[in-house]
Amino acid sequence: MIGVFMKEYYEQTKGRSTRPLLMEFLKYIPSDVSNYTAYDLGCGVGNDTNFMSENGYRVKAVDISADAFVYMNKKFGKLEHVEQIVSSLEDLTLEPCNLVNASLVLPFVKSSDFDVVLERIAVAIKSKGFFVGNFFGPKDDWKNKFVVKSVDEVKSYVKSFDILYIKETEVDAPSAGGPVKHWHIIDIICQKK
Repeated sequence: MIGVFMKEYYEQTKGRSTRPLLMEFLKYIPSDVSNYTAYDLGCGVGNDTNFMSENGYRVKAVDISADAFVYMNKKFGKLEHVEQIVSSLEDLTLEPCNLVNASLVLPFVKSSDFDVVLERIAVAIKSKGFFVGNFFGPKDDWKNKFVVKSVDEVKSYVKSFDILYIKETEVDAPSAGGPVKHWHIIDIICQKK
């Protein structure tokens, strides 16, 4: 079931570009990241992975489905300094890193594992490293299917970080290939103290 759903998702998103939140992160990116490691969690077809690689990061692209990497390789070819990892976030062991990008993936973590996954991410990010990610807010239409958090709850997960950017958005728009839904998204960029 996951394979069919994921292939449909990859088909719908293969033409997209880098997500806006990662573009916002450009304001904070250090000038030389050639020795920096980044994780792109739930990388999908690799739009954000490619962006981070082009900006000098050594990227560990992570997706639950190996099909993601088939699409990534078709779209971008062999990306330099990118390691492809097939894993769920619940099973992923993160090594020390300078950036974790989690674009619209955290709400899909099993609720019973959510706090553990967030703690692993926080521990893996080195001092002065960054977290860039999104959470579903409590008004999201998918609130009964996936993990949702309030702004205060999101802030509680990043207590060991300085919040550089946080934005709460509500909009009615289609999901990838799906019907229009009410999105309640909390975007955050923060830097570990």
